[in-house]
Amino acid sequence: MLFIRKQFHHATAIVFQSMVSGVLSLAVLCGLTGCEKGPEKGQEKREGSDGRAVKAGEVSGGVQRRPDERAMARAKKDFPEFAQEESEFSREFARRSKLLEDSKSVDLENPEWPLVLAREVGRDLDRKREVEVSKARALKEFPELGVSGSEFNSEFVKRAKELESFNAKELKRSDWPYRLAKGVAEEVELKKQVELSKARAMNEFPDLKRAGSELNEEFLKHVKIMQDTGDGTLKNPQWPYQLAVRLERDLNSPSRQYSSRDLMNLKELPQSEMWLKGRVTKVESFLSDGMSGRVVLDGFVVGEFTLSSKGAYAGVTIARKDDGLYMQWKVKGQGASPDRCVYRMGQEVVVKGTVRRLGDGKFGFRIASESF
Repeated sequence: MLFIRKQFHHATAIVFQSMVSGVLSLAVLCGLTGCEKGPEKGQEKREGSDGRAVKAGEVSGGVQRRPDERAMARAKKDFPEFAQEESEFSREFARRSKLLEDSKSVDLENPEWPLVLAREVGRDLDRKREVEVSKARALKEFPELGVSGSEFNSEFVKRAKELESFNAKELKRSDWPYRLAKGVAEEVELKKQVELSKARAMNEFPDLKRAGSELNEEFLKHVKIMQDTGDGTLKNPQWPYQLAVRLERDLNSPSRQYSSRDLMNLKELPQSEMWLKGRVTKVESFLSDGMSGRVVLDGFVVGEFTLSSKGAYAGVTIARKDDGLYMQWKVKGQGASPDRCVYRMGQEVVVKGTVRRLGDGKFGFRIASESF
């Protein structure tokens, strides 16, 4: 009996020793590997969408919900407006924070995200204020900009929308409103000066405003060429008047411009070249060479001409058609260009050349090749 009791106590001691050794081994193992503690009282263990355990203060996906207090404190220190709950800064910060949280942005994984976001908000608000300052400067310097429906206002709005639609780099400058307004002001002023120049030209040269007149047609032709070629002359506010003066000078020689009927009353004909007006009553081309032609003005002034050697070299010939004389281009290797009528039947023309008497009340007129 005594032997049995001793054996029992010996077995119990062995079991207890094994239990103690197991506990000590587990403690050592946990110390080396960092065993995870169980959830605290009142807090259940959760798993995220990736199967990872989600700790307190986090949302699924590992995005931190609670900002780092030190980063938040520094943000409020660097941006005093942040401490004012109703300030524009605070409202904008709160709005952007909510967008980040609602979208579970990975930016929130950075513990210093409040400071990063505060700097972005501060930079954007500073730029916004600079833009407003630029707008105020533009309105002060160009009052018409603030008048809704004015030419200045309409042009400014139009250009601003164009810049916005193309996401133009000009809008990245904080002073873009003033720069745009200044550009519009220059264009509006140029337009006003051009209109004054046009009025001056039409006042001095009445034929300019008479549709169908030679001066009017020449003026419109030159304007179209200038516009199509982007001629820098159009930036000169006085270009309409200057163009009219030049065309008037070109269309009228230093000598008097005569009509065909004036020749009947002249005692002495000018020896130099002169300008002669008349209506085309007959045309003729010389088929032998295709380089010469004849035009009759008002039935009694016979004008003859010959193409210059330059025209001949370019493959230009003269051809008569039912409605007038035409210039034709037939350049080898380039095909034929559209014919151009230089003298149309019934057309009133102004030609340059030298006149002479032929007798029987008729006159001859040597037309200068430059006329066409």
